[in-house]
Amino acid sequence: MDYYVALAIPTLKEATINFAIISSILPPSNSSRFLNPVMAIKIKIYSSETRSWRACAEPFTANQNSEFLGGVYWNGAINWFSTSGDSLYFNVEEECIGTIPMPPIPHKDWKGRPFRYYGESNEHLHLVIIYNPRIQFDVYEMERNYSGWFVKYRVDVGSVGAAFPQMMQRLSWDPMYYSFAILSLVRDEKDDEDSFMVLHVPGKILLYNLGDKSYEKICDVGDEHCNGNGMIEDSLMYFWFHSF
Repeated sequence: MDYYVALAIPTLKEATINFAIISSILPPSNSSRFLNPVMAIKIKIYSSETRSWRACAEPFTANQNSEFLGGVYWNGAINWFSTSGDSLYFNVEEECIGTIPMPPIPHKDWKGRPFRYYGESNEHLHLVIIYNPRIQFDVYEMERNYSGWFVKYRVDVGSVGAAFPQMMQRLSWDPMYYSFAILSLVRDEKDDEDSFMVLHVPGKILLYNLGDKSYEKICDVGDEHCNGNGMIEDSLMYFWFHSF
């Protein structure tokens, strides 16, 4: 039995009650997980108003490839991202499960989606998937009715790599990627041209403006170290899930 915990914090526009959701994943009774590709899910809800737990409706089934880590609260629901299986969401108020359509995996050589960022900002849900070593990538946004993802921004961080050449080194622990991480994406409520990403490159935290493509250093963080082959080791100290 595995347990996963997700925290739902509604905005002041929605409610003043916070919910914590714990999901327990159980293999279906009288079945083998190797023969049956589904698993049974039970959810309990904790209300900060009543200070008590209660069971949520009936258990439901999900594909065993579904993942319940890194849940993001958006659109009144906890939204999970799966690298290969179905991505699911749990609507807290209606207490129901739904499926999040995912961008197709483009090549048969890839068994999963190498996502580099998944988060919410000002009631927008964003996703970044980067296949192969690339400094150009798309930022996807989910439609509020869960009908699909659309490309919100097309990003090219080549200018950042030119200014900070350490970024163009391959990660020693994952040579498929250059040495940068997206820590956060912040949408400006008044002017989308002022929306920005927070990037981590070796030794530095940067602000990258999604409107005019400018960038600036926020602060220095630690020192990067290279092995004998010039590969950066321990160059990135933080990733998107550290910004929660």
